[in-house]
Amino acid sequence: EIRDRWHAITGPWPPLLNEPKIEYLEEQRRDNFTQHHVRIQIAPGRSTDDAYLLKPDGNGPFPAVVVVYYESLTGIGLGKSPLRDFASQLARRGFVTLSLGSAPRTFYPSENDARLQPLAFHAYVAANGWQALANLPYVDAQRIGIVGHSYGGKWAMFASCLFDRFACA
Repeated sequence: EIRDRWHAITGPWPPLLNEPKIEYLEEQRRDNFTQHHVRIQIAPGRSTDDAYLLKPDGNGPFPAVVVVYYESLTGIGLGKSPLRDFASQLARRGFVTLSLGSAPRTFYPSENDARLQPLAFHAYVAANGWQALANLPYVDAQRIGIVGHSYGGKWAMFASCLFDRFACA
């Protein structure tokens, strides 16, 4: 009931993506995990390459966390704020992480025909990030959380309230 009310206020989401496409752009070995720069489908007809997938050594299944912030490099420890490297810290501790930056063009489907409030769109993007992680064979889909700081904290809160499959936030 609460979720329906919020969707009425902020705009209803388009259908979630069952199999968001992940394109692997580059790979780098770090500490005890592999860092993949990825292009990920975040909505119908829309992708972002402001994303990094970090996979710890081993076969899993691993717990996972969607890490959201203004830009994805901070989450992996390569951005302007070194103490907000949640994705790389969690990967070192055995979590698969997907670090997502704020989606470009936050109006959906377009600025002239916006049907979603921008933060509601970001929550939708995070839910599709959850689905992308859940589809990976080395991720335990029952143990996927979300975390963010500052605007990312608000983003994580909205996502976890509007999409109840996140195990924690």
